Amino acid sequence: MAYLARKFIVDVSRQLSPSAAIALDLGCGTCPYQSLVCSSFRTDLYIGIDLAPTDTTVLVADAKCLPLGDASVDLIVSFDVIQHISKSEAMLDEMARVLIPNGYVLLTYPFLYPECDFHDFQRWTIEGMNDALARRGMSPVVFSRRGGPLFAAACALTWAVQHIIPGQRKSWRERRTLLGVIRSSFVALMTIPTNAIAWAALLVDSILPTRGAYMGGAVLARKVAPVARIGP
Repeated sequence: MAYLARKFIVDVSRQLSPSAAIALDLGCGTCPYQSLVCSSFRTDLYIGIDLAPTDTTVLVADAKCLPLGDASVDLIVSFDVIQHISKSEAMLDEMARVLIPNGYVLLTYPFLYPECDFHDFQRWTIEGMNDALARRGMSPVVFSRRGGPLFAAACALTWAVQHIIPGQRKSWRERRTLLGVIRSSFVALMTIPTNAIAWAALLVDSILPTRGAYMGGAVLARKVAPVARIGP
């Protein structure tokens, strides 16, 4: 849910008061988090990168081969994109390459969530993602799960309802048709009850001390600066 991503950004801002002059949004789409990221990280330049251009795309590029120099950006954000990358390790390598020492990476990613309709390759536990970042010199600073077992189940229920009627678009970039608009409107009405259940589940999960089952995770990691050597 977008609400959880926004809440994580706000929580990070309140805890750390981070600063990042240049921010890179990998798989930006329509850049729905741009204004919040810029205000939270005091960003001057926000660069949206995606494989397909939109009105908000600054660079059209592959996340596995970024057209940027080493140590050239202060902050990298990517919201539920990494599971769509066939070689996610290459994406993480590129993120580590272009990030400045002490720069930040903010990622959201799925764990217990059904397959997306468009190129879905992988899932991560919180520990698994933290380890993948740490092996590339990016130390997790703040991380959290997105919901718990009830919320994960509610999200799966919403996904099931969304797919009862065939004709789901494989990508938001596909052209809308009249039939598609009618279908989307009907599905939106059908998922009102399941979305209400999801909100209730999120509340209950926040109270119960459960672990091990959650919809996804969010992490803010910082690139470890090299230690200066003194003497020969």
